[in-house]
Amino acid sequence: MKWVLRAAFLLCIAAAAYVYRAPLRVFAYQTYAQVRPCSVPIAYGINSIDPRFGISTSTVLTSITTATGIWSDAAHRSLFVYDPAHAVLEVNFVYDTRQETTAKLKSLGLTVNDDLASYNAMKAKYNTLTADYKTTKAAFDTAYATYQQQSTLYQQQVNIWNAKGGAPADVYKQLNAQKAALDSQRAHIQTLQSRLNSDADSINAMVSVLNHMVSVLNLDASKYNSVGAGTGQEFEEAVFQSAPGKQSITVYEYDSSQRLTRVLSHEFGHALGLDHVADENAIMYRLNQSSRSSASSADIAELDRVCRI
Repeated sequence: MKWVLRAAFLLCIAAAAYVYRAPLRVFAYQTYAQVRPCSVPIAYGINSIDPRFGISTSTVLTSITTATGIWSDAAHRSLFVYDPAHAVLEVNFVYDTRQETTAKLKSLGLTVNDDLASYNAMKAKYNTLTADYKTTKAAFDTAYATYQQQSTLYQQQVNIWNAKGGAPADVYKQLNAQKAALDSQRAHIQTLQSRLNSDADSINAMVSVLNHMVSVLNLDASKYNSVGAGTGQEFEEAVFQSAPGKQSITVYEYDSSQRLTRVLSHEFGHALGLDHVADENAIMYRLNQSSRSSASSADIAELDRVCRI
């Protein structure tokens, strides 16, 4: 009987190990990397790409290959390998308000760069659009109040004549004219409402990015306020996250393949354990503002520190 219980116990352990094999594999790698960092290439895979990004898996793989190659070239050894079956690092493209913001700003001719020139251009557009929004909002409020007042008076007259069994021909004609005028007012109000909604979307998209820039550029500026419903998301293009048994890079924004490669090279650097560096032109600088496509001396120094090359 004991051997049956022992066999059942071992079977349970084996089953648990199989079910949790992915996080156990990640945890084993994390433990080993603490002792011998960069000695084994990090196996990565693409877990999910939201189709709303309009980007193919092959395009993502090309950007990742270029991004990871920057670090392998600097280290003169292979630091990453594409191996979905044994991945300890997964890459995900999550579509939320940040990508919607990017698409909206792109339609306005604006791009998101963490530099002062981009901030000033967006601030100017924000000021212009906000002024237009306030003008349209004032016109909407006036038109809506007038419509409500005239609509109430019209309905009161209709109710009176309905109670009397119907209106004379001349009154009926007058009521129809009033109704036509009200319909025209309502159509005008709907046009103003659509314009307000569109402007609010644009303003809120800019607010999200402007507040992000104020923070990362350490600008002496007040917080920008949304109109209507704000986006409610901090604007981060991508983020690397590591917890026991799980490592991931999540991309929230895609504008171009070149910028994606730049963003991924930064996050894969974090996957190696690299911290931010002070060089503003480095890949591992805290802001994504450089177009550099190779590791800077500051990047290499940080790579040497972590990987003990």
